Amino acid sequence: MPPAPSVRDLQAAIAQENAALKPQQELLDTQMTANEQSGQAQQAGLAAQQKTTFGQIEQGAQNKGMFFSGFTPDEQAKYTANTYLPALANLQAAIANTRTSLLGKKADLSKAAYDKASALVENDKNLLADWNKMTAQQQFQATEAEKQRVYDATQREKERNFTASQNAANRSAQYSASQVSAADKRSADIAGVSQFFRSVAGGDKFVHQQDYAQAKQMWTNMGYSGKEFDTQFSTFRNPKNNQYGLG
Repeated sequence: MPPAPSVRDLQAAIAQENAALKPQQELLDTQMTANEQSGQAQQAGLAAQQKTTFGQIEQGAQNKGMFFSGFTPDEQAKYTANTYLPALANLQAAIANTRTSLLGKKADLSKAAYDKASALVENDKNLLADWNKMTAQQQFQATEAEKQRVYDATQREKERNFTASQNAANRSAQYSASQVSAADKRSADIAGVSQFFRSVAGGDKFVHQQDYAQAKQMWTNMGYSGKEFDTQFSTFRNPKNNQYGLG
């Protein structure tokens, strides 16, 4: 019989699946780093654009002789509020969304590793359960086969004993028919059946109902009545067994 299938450890299975997904996890980490760096570069670009625009506003104001009139701060404030800050907010939102998406993909990979490992372990458990069931069934069948073998051997021994007793009774009957009286023949027949019963009786001195029925059939074949048989051999019947077919 093959050995019992093993059930792998869940944590070891998860670690194995995570190792298989490591290249994908590393790629996502690289993409997250690139997203962060790109965002920083774009934010720096917005700040540089703001600085350039402020310079252009100041230069324009100087060219128009309006530098000290308050025009420059107002224009810079409008640019900051209407252009720079919305662009910065949109950029930061895009960076955050990309990071969230990448983190979600990393979480999905981890869940996929866990789900696959769990399925593998569950399959191992099912295989082991099937193996245990098959083993128990085989053991049961072997036990039942041994019981049947012993029973068959016992039955064959009983049949041989019964045949020997029947042959002896037949010989006695043939001899009695020519040389002995009917009373002597009956006594010999009773002795033959009694000898058979003693040879097949159990430890409690009682015989099985099948052995009882076989002997009774032989008895009636010799011309005696079944009721007489029941009376004559009542001591061989188990009083707790009602399967002897009396009458």
